[in-house]
Amino acid sequence: MSDNQFLNSLASPLSTNRSCFRESKPWLLTLAKIQILNRIVYNMKNVLIIGMGKSGIGADRFLQSMGVKTTTVDQNSKGSTLSDVVKINPFLFDLVVLSPGIAPSHPLCLLAESHGVEMIGEIELGCRFLNQPCIGVTGTNGKTTVVNLVTHGLISAGKKARAVGNIGVSLCEYLLNPNPEEILVLELSSFQLETMKTSCLDAAAIINITPDHLDRYATFTDYGLAKCCIANCLKNRGNLFLGERIDPVFMDHLPPASIFSKEENREIAYALCSTFGVSELEFTKALTTFQRPEHRVEFVKTIHGISFYNDSKGTNIDSVIYAVGQFNINVVLIVGGLEKNTSFEQWIEPFRNKVSHIFAIGSAREKIFSTLKGSFSVEKVAELKDAIYLAYSRAEKGGIVLLSPGCASFDQFHSFEDRGKKFKQWVLDLEE
Repeated sequence: MSDNQFLNSLASPLSTNRSCFRESKPWLLTLAKIQILNRIVYNMKNVLIIGMGKSGIGADRFLQSMGVKTTTVDQNSKGSTLSDVVKINPFLFDLVVLSPGIAPSHPLCLLAESHGVEMIGEIELGCRFLNQPCIGVTGTNGKTTVVNLVTHGLISAGKKARAVGNIGVSLCEYLLNPNPEEILVLELSSFQLETMKTSCLDAAAIINITPDHLDRYATFTDYGLAKCCIANCLKNRGNLFLGERIDPVFMDHLPPASIFSKEENREIAYALCSTFGVSELEFTKALTTFQRPEHRVEFVKTIHGISFYNDSKGTNIDSVIYAVGQFNINVVLIVGGLEKNTSFEQWIEPFRNKVSHIFAIGSAREKIFSTLKGSFSVEKVAELKDAIYLAYSRAEKGGIVLLSPGCASFDQFHSFEDRGKKFKQWVLDLEE
């Protein structure tokens, strides 16, 4: 479709439907078409971007590429910061774009909302300009593994695919140089789903919903309903797949879906791949070459008979229970970090006869210690590096030392990736 034909299609009465262009013949997303679509449908001229991490930077570059003026604020910026709320006039902006870490309840967001300025996330911004096949995956645990497995399964079957969103590059960054032949596989967090509304997904999955991020959400129900927003983003004939660990209270907010109860990660991944014609034989073959993502119960090294595992991605209660459950021998466990208003009591029963000793680190160490000291041998240690050395000295030959924090990393590290990489390096240093 030429740029002139594209312009004429948007000028039709159907153009009042923001996603109407997806129903027509696929077109290559060129800068000219992005600019036309913005001018005819969205008319963005001046946009405020809050948060300048990976998502914010991608949104900023994408908007500037179509000639939109942007203003950016970030808590860690040398320029405007989130504390400059009173200096920003929301009437100046057509749109506010939020990075995932910025809650819609932030004072600057509430100020914009009170003046009728639309607020969306970076993912929603990208989805409005998306015109290629797309899969969305969310869940409390396992979504990165499923996204990687789906992407690997599609590629192994000879299809072009790319993982973006909460994994890999941001969607807006990808749209600066897209390949329309690729099937996009989006990893979507509850934070990103809060503001998503465009029907852009050919298939979607919710792997599970268990308590998490209760430092941001008032209740577990609020958190779960944010996850359920993925169903609103399905195309008319889109398919929804669910794992069985979803509270019935959320089912009333979801359309009919296929539910998987066993091997949910693998089965959901296959269901998503089969939507695009991947056979069971092709998917089974892909499983033989699939590698587990980094920082997810990742084997690091065996030193003098003691094996070390890095599960830095384990940032909630259930993920730690899963990680501990992977081992049949007693585990020396390192937990802690920045807690998310969760209850560590949920660890007591699953850890019995599994965990021989616990080292509690970071800002959550006092709460973990007070909760678990009556049931386990627990020590408080401020720093992860010190906990590694102590765990090494405490573990028996043939035993396991497992980092599975059950908490966010931001009290001492830039990210869970940063925490995991440092853990692995400090483990390797034990040999020196």
